[in-house]
Amino acid sequence: MFQKISLPKLNLSIFASIVCATFLILIAILFDKDAILFIRKFPPEIRTLFETSTMLTDPALIIPLLSCMEIASVLVVKYRKLERPIMIIRLCLSSAVLALAFSLIFKALIGRARPQFDSELNPFILIPFSGSHLYESLPSAQAATISAICCCIALRFPSSRLFVASLAFLITLSRVIVERHWLSDVLAGWIVGGVATFISALLLNSLLDFGKRQR
Repeated sequence: MFQKISLPKLNLSIFASIVCATFLILIAILFDKDAILFIRKFPPEIRTLFETSTMLTDPALIIPLLSCMEIASVLVVKYRKLERPIMIIRLCLSSAVLALAFSLIFKALIGRARPQFDSELNPFILIPFSGSHLYESLPSAQAATISAICCCIALRFPSSRLFVASLAFLITLSRVIVERHWLSDVLAGWIVGGVATFISALLLNSLLDFGKRQR
């Protein structure tokens, strides 16, 4: 029997957190340019290290990997009782896909210019529906998918929250260091990832309840 995913209750603290996070993004926008200028002072070795990190955690690699793990787990469950690992893989996959979908929609709607292609480093350039990846900076899809996966792990294993939060911070920070995104893009990605995880968990719990009623 698959166990339901334990979720925090929808109360004022949840909405207050979203409001505070949104306000934090608006504040971060004011420091986006300064953050990029500060990062450019880093040694080339640090940039190379984070470039490797950002390549290895690209959604184009992470989501197919999770899909393969999901298929493998479904095959294995017939012979062993691995409900808990299977559920966390399923939650990670659905949350990552949903986070990526949300990110792509918002990218097209907002059309924010990426810092690496803007010589003036103007974080306020917006060209919605441009059809170009040069104007798909907000939010960071990679930050969204990674934060979604980390949120899933934190939900299933509460004792690991500090570790996964630190891991998500370092991985998503790489997007700023390699100048693919502004700092506020990454913060927005964290919110998208958290919301996607919450929605995915609700949907999976609803499917479990529906399956129980059909028995």
